[in-house]
Amino acid sequence: MKSKIRFLLMMVLCLVCLFALSACGSGVEIGENGNWFVDGKDTGISAAGDAGSRVEIGPNGHWYIDGEDTGVSATAPSGAPVEIGENGNWFVDGKDTGVSAVGEDGSTVTVGSDGHWYIDGEDTGFAVGSDFDPQGLEYCPLDDGTYAVAIGSARFLRSIEIPARYNGKAVTAIGAGGFAGAPSLERIVLPEGLTAIGDGAFEECAALQEVSVPSTLKEIGTSAFAGCTQLAEISLPASLERIGAGAFVSCTGLTRVLFAQPEGWAVAADAQSEPVSVSGTDLASGLIAAQMLTDTRSACVWSKTVPEQPAPAGE
Repeated sequence: MKSKIRFLLMMVLCLVCLFALSACGSGVEIGENGNWFVDGKDTGISAAGDAGSRVEIGPNGHWYIDGEDTGVSATAPSGAPVEIGENGNWFVDGKDTGVSAVGEDGSTVTVGSDGHWYIDGEDTGFAVGSDFDPQGLEYCPLDDGTYAVAIGSARFLRSIEIPARYNGKAVTAIGAGGFAGAPSLERIVLPEGLTAIGDGAFEECAALQEVSVPSTLKEIGTSAFAGCTQLAEISLPASLERIGAGAFVSCTGLTRVLFAQPEGWAVAADAQSEPVSVSGTDLASGLIAAQMLTDTRSACVWSKTVPEQPAPAGE
């Protein structure tokens, strides 16, 4: 009899404890399989004990049940590092959340007016320019101390905004083949300070419809946008000096290429051939420029000619 009374008292204490924890938002409960669940996760620890169970917070800040560490933090860590693991899941404070960093139907990642990353319109609280990028892009250091960027684990994003800086350093290039074949990419925003789009960087991005090109771009590599069939229009800045062979070949939907500086361009069959000037009047027409880059002059290397400087007076 005394044993039963002891057991009932223990159970009452346990229930009181659980009630208090629940009131604090702990999310501790017994699942259908009879195990303790903390914040919706199965701890693997049976809720049934001869004399109930003891739930407490350990010195490491984790929930402990019957003296066993559940591995679940009692409170959401403030400012804990958030990153994407090799398996493509979000990791918080080094722990796999089990949540994929990208959804099957893609996500929209943008930079907000406050300088934070936003995912599908929600503020992540993380500032652009740190070593955290929720898009899962991959950054490769270059010899000049800047970074080239590639798609990394962001293959299913529909919209990508590449930051101007990563880990405190400028992002100056799209790596060769960096975004090639991305199946869902519809929109890409390239940052100011970017100077080069590598060979095949966006090749066969069949869903790509919009490319925002910065005023600092100097070079578009060979086959950079080849096969981007949904791309209808692109603006090229006055800073541009070179367009590689086949950069826009097979872009069947491209009907307007807008040169900010249509004068001074020449084309050559290859890097060793003598360049032939292209009419600036023709290039001033977005329609004709598009036809040249996708068809009649698509296999050529395009380069900006440097005008001859007049000799100083008296020479």
